[in-house]
Amino acid sequence: DGEWLPARDDAEDSMEDDGEWLPAQHEDFTDDAVRDAVEESDVDDEIDSENVSNRLARWRNVKVGQELGARRAALADALRQAIQSVAPTKIHPHQRAAAMLLVERFCSGSPGTLFVMDCGLGKTHTMLLVAGALMTCKVRVVLASENLLASECKQIFSELWPGIDPMELNVIVSGHHAIHKTNAAEAFAQREREDAIFILDEASRYSDESGAMHEAIGESVASGYQPFRMLVTATPFTSNFTKLSNLLSLTGIVGDDERDEFKEQLMCAARTFVNVVKNVRDVHNVSATELADFCAELTVGRRALEDAQPSLVDALVTELAVRVRKDISVLTIPITQPSSFWTQLIATASTQCARQVLDVVTKCELSDTFALRVTRELELEPPRGECMDASVNAIIHLICTMATEAVVVYVPSDLASGAWYVWTRLIAVMGPGKCAIIDQDTSQDERRRIIASFDEPVDKREYNVLFATTETSGFGINLPTVDNAIFLTSSWTSATNSQATHRNVRAFSNVVGPPRVKRLVLVMFVNECGSVALSRFSRAAIRGKVGAALFPPLLPMDAACNLPLLATTETPLTVVKRNAIAQLFQDNRVGVSEGQVSYSRFLRELTKLAAGSECSVEFLFHGDSGRAHSQPRQSTTNKKSKKNKKRATRTPGGGLQFKTLHAQNDAERAVLAGIATRHATPTMTPEVVAQNAAQAARIKLGIERAQSALDRGETWLPSTSRGFYFFYPKNTSFDAPVRRMMITASSLSGTTFFPKRPVQQNAFMRTGVEFEATALKHIQKKYGFDMVNGVDKWTRALPSDPTVLAATLDGLTTQGIIIEVKFVHNFMDVLTPAGATQKYNKYYHQVQAQLHVFELSLAMLVFYSIDAETDDMFSCEYWIHRDDAWLDRMMPKFDAALDAQRKQHNFDPSSL
Repeated sequence: DGEWLPARDDAEDSMEDDGEWLPAQHEDFTDDAVRDAVEESDVDDEIDSENVSNRLARWRNVKVGQELGARRAALADALRQAIQSVAPTKIHPHQRAAAMLLVERFCSGSPGTLFVMDCGLGKTHTMLLVAGALMTCKVRVVLASENLLASECKQIFSELWPGIDPMELNVIVSGHHAIHKTNAAEAFAQREREDAIFILDEASRYSDESGAMHEAIGESVASGYQPFRMLVTATPFTSNFTKLSNLLSLTGIVGDDERDEFKEQLMCAARTFVNVVKNVRDVHNVSATELADFCAELTVGRRALEDAQPSLVDALVTELAVRVRKDISVLTIPITQPSSFWTQLIATASTQCARQVLDVVTKCELSDTFALRVTRELELEPPRGECMDASVNAIIHLICTMATEAVVVYVPSDLASGAWYVWTRLIAVMGPGKCAIIDQDTSQDERRRIIASFDEPVDKREYNVLFATTETSGFGINLPTVDNAIFLTSSWTSATNSQATHRNVRAFSNVVGPPRVKRLVLVMFVNECGSVALSRFSRAAIRGKVGAALFPPLLPMDAACNLPLLATTETPLTVVKRNAIAQLFQDNRVGVSEGQVSYSRFLRELTKLAAGSECSVEFLFHGDSGRAHSQPRQSTTNKKSKKNKKRATRTPGGGLQFKTLHAQNDAERAVLAGIATRHATPTMTPEVVAQNAAQAARIKLGIERAQSALDRGETWLPSTSRGFYFFYPKNTSFDAPVRRMMITASSLSGTTFFPKRPVQQNAFMRTGVEFEATALKHIQKKYGFDMVNGVDKWTRALPSDPTVLAATLDGLTTQGIIIEVKFVHNFMDVLTPAGATQKYNKYYHQVQAQLHVFELSLAMLVFYSIDAETDDMFSCEYWIHRDDAWLDRMMPKFDAALDAQRKQHNFDPSSL
């Protein structure tokens, strides 16, 4: 896309297009001819200047055929009556007013219209209100909707129009790029003497002229068929005017043979428009332009509603200002690496992987671990710092503070691997069962289940945290009960940010209730030389300004839309650009690296970075800045990994074969990066830290005392172990009383509390036994732990009741942290939400029993495996805090199980 190239001026464009104005070689181009050519060119410029406000006139007021137009006009009264017949309890006044305007546009003979209404204000109800009214007048309705929304549409339709069979509503699953895989051709086909309307929901997704929707509709109208087209969207302007022209042409106003000319003229009008709007401080005061007037005539939106019912719009806007209550703040995280690091990184990446420079830099800004992996691949000096991944730790801390009431974390789709990386870090603290993630690979059923779980009361919710990429959260996700949201940096477009924001802020989704204050936090990575994060935000801001000026919203507008064009709009990925940004920071004393600040203050600081006239805005006309550079980098080990994919190794002692561990996609690579380095130790009060260390010292002393007594030949049982700090020798025999007549912590991860037969050590178990000591050394090195020796040779009884519950540990640190290690054969399965949750839940109760028996407050549950190719050990760890109420909840279950077991085996109390 030429993202980092300077914009060419119009003269260069015209010379490189086709050279039409250049003289033919055989012409005698004398001085007189030169003057004549210049004068002729000047005349052409004057004519073009005079017609500048009429570029788009040809496509204004376009009408369908006379006969069809007359038939539609005759339906006007019937359609209005049908819409009025729907009870006021089912529809809001602004939705009914918009529906009236839509049927008016249908009856006017227009080939189509753009229906624009903000997220959460009831676009779906409005379009289905119109659909039902048209169906009562025998107009065939075809609704193209995403698969996730199809069932919801039919449910709402049934509520609005109980007298119409919802099966008569022809809903085709558009699927964004996959409409050719549906029954679209049959649905769009012309039927004899039958009028029709095509409703394209989420229409901004069809702004690619080469897309399947354009092709499907183009085929259906090739023979002169003229169905009315209603394009429904909240965000008609997404990233550039090329996409907008494609979207507008889909309304039917542009013939197939006119598309190129329409696009050319719209681009010219757009440049005039951008020159007017780019530096205004208040979008509401933008002067009239041809493009804005053209879009207004083609759109049913706020401007059309204001013209028809100004008092209704005034009342609605006032009400929305009360209902939509947002507390927005910005967490500004300083980029710790020095300027020299970024200069070298950008220069090397531009040479070795030019198409992925933005992707590389964005990930490195997020995480020092990502930066470490990238510098290894590019053979650069690694990042330095006393606290690696301090930025991620700050994000996790923010999430944890908001997770008590549930929080959704929105991550730009081109940074989806960042979502997985943060997820990996977070579940180490919260456990995987509390953190869900939705991306493009999440199944529809699982997606619905996760979303529905957030409708439960706070104390009954399955999840506390939801990660969602912006591409998947743009539709089909409604989270009105979740009041906290975090944006892990801005997307490249304001439209994407807005779509994500209004997944939570649902002012009017036909749900009545008191206003809810939504706490939104934007995470930004900043330094004095700018950042990709700032570039993303500033590009989104100017795009939001353009969108708001063309299609004014009803909801309170994002204050960033009133920013001037910023210097950071040009991605600062060259030394020259970075130095220029740094100079602006210094000259204007910009202070945006001070932790969490209010949104208004953040915007005030950015205003100081207003760009000069030389700043390019070509990204508004061609291409999409972010996506062009977000293609995943091809690892140099791909071929090697495929070659060794089937390789496996058996342990020396005959244990299970373990496999070569290689990530198959960006998500797995991010998770492997997340587990490669240590997780931060959870914060505990100094008193708790001291108590744990003191308890570890007592445990160490108790083991030493017990070992000394055992060496002297003494014997004792759980009931008499008080003198040895409740330790007694570990016994793994299945029929030993301490195994058959007590509950052990390890039994809580199995299917039964008590062994029924000798344990047959299979290959899986042998692997765990062989590598347990190695795994403990791996964790000891990874976290810098000092370990208590010999703890794995002893069992401790529950001090409050030594004959009920007992536990043995794999490892214990001198700080009082329990270490429980588990070998995992299919290690990559543990790195998925479902696999991680399953494994975590399986061993959670075992670890809780250990914490209660050993009277400690923190444990680390470790899953590990070994790469068959490199013999490297991989591990992922989870911090588990003691649940003080766990034992009280479990004791009735323990007592019942022990009573039944002891009666069955004629329990002899003296055996314990």
